[in-house]
Amino acid sequence: MLTTMLVEDNSSFRRVVRDDLLARFSAIKVIEASNGEEAIKELASNPADLVFLDISLPRQSGFMLAKAIKGHNQNTAVVFLSSYDLDAYRKAAFEVGANGLIVKDSVDLGGQISTVVKCLYEAKEAGRSKPGCLLVGSIY
Repeated sequence: MLTTMLVEDNSSFRRVVRDDLLARFSAIKVIEASNGEEAIKELASNPADLVFLDISLPRQSGFMLAKAIKGHNQNTAVVFLSSYDLDAYRKAAFEVGANGLIVKDSVDLGGQISTVVKCLYEAKEAGRSKPGCLLVGSIY
């Protein structure tokens, strides 16, 4: 089972991503949070293999949250979901140790998210803590 967290303040977007993940993968647990405080609390009791993280969150930026998540567990994969495809965001994501950035309005958002989940699931099943398809600094 792959534990995946969605940290997104837009509940409609979060629901769409969650429902898509649950429909595509039978061996997935999806945890949700609408802000950084909720995410940290949830991760304390439910460690995640993968965190999809919005950059713009209430009370705490996604960049700060990603840094905290990576500081607590370096093996947790963090992939940003952003409305903006900006070089500055990609650079900042790399600097906080994120494994990727996916643009929310991309043509195949569900497919890109599924590719990340499948990669991590296969790595976990094979007993690899660092999947070859998600290299640190590899920003999509």
